[in-house]
Amino acid sequence: FDSEGTSMVGIGILFVVVYIIGLGSIFVRAVVIAPRAFSSPDFQMRYKFLFIKFRAEAFWWALVFLAKNFLINLAMCVAVAGVAQLYLVMTVAVCYMMGCVYMMPYRSRAANVIEILTGISIIYASSLLTWHADREEGLDSAINVVTAVLSFYPLLAAAAGVIYLYFHGLRLPYTATQRRMMNDAFMEVYQAADALCRLTPEAGTDMMLRLQEWDRWYVHRSAQIIRFEVLGDKHKW
Repeated sequence: FDSEGTSMVGIGILFVVVYIIGLGSIFVRAVVIAPRAFSSPDFQMRYKFLFIKFRAEAFWWALVFLAKNFLINLAMCVAVAGVAQLYLVMTVAVCYMMGCVYMMPYRSRAANVIEILTGISIIYASSLLTWHADREEGLDSAINVVTAVLSFYPLLAAAAGVIYLYFHGLRLPYTATQRRMMNDAFMEVYQAADALCRLTPEAGTDMMLRLQEWDRWYVHRSAQIIRFEVLGDKHKW
C-alpha cells in the first residue's frame, strides 16, 4: 500500500468499529431487552424505529435485515472472483427471502409481498450478471461441488421432515400426550372466544380497528375455520 492507501485502511477500520460494531451492539442490546423494556415510554421513543415496521412475533427482524445488508456487502470483500461474489449475494438473498416467506415479518401484508419481490429481483439480477463476469481458472471444481450439494440437499430436508413427522405427528389412535396437548390448545381458544363473545358489537368493532392488519387477517381466518370446518358451512370461499 502507498501512504494514501494506508490512511484509507485506517479510516475504514475506524468506521467499521464505530458504525458496524458500535451501532450494531446498541441495536442488538435494544432487541434483546425489548420484551421486558418496551412498556417504557422512553424505550419506545428511543428505539421504536427498530420495531414499528414489524409484527410482534418478529420484533427482532431489524437485526436480520441489517445482517442481510452486511453480508451482501461482505461478499464483495471476501470473494475476489466476480462469479463468486454474485453467488454469495444470491445465497444471502435466498436465505433472507426464505426467512421472509416463513415469518412474514412486516405488519403490512403488502410490505411482505414487496420485500419478497425485491428478493426475487436481486436473485434474478445476480444470476443474469454472471453472464458478464469473467471466468477464472480453478473455479470449475468448486462450482461442481456446490452444484452437487445443492442438487441433493432436498433429500436431506425430506429425511428431516420424515423424522419430525415420526416423532411429532399425530398418530391414530391418539395418545394421552396428544389429547392433553389438544385439550390445552382448545381451552385457550375457548377462553379467548368466551371473552370475545362478551363484547358488544361496538366494542368488537373498536377492537378490530385497533388490531394491526395481520391480526385482523388471523381473526377473520379463525372465524372461517370455525364456520367451515366445525359448523359445516359449505360456502367456503
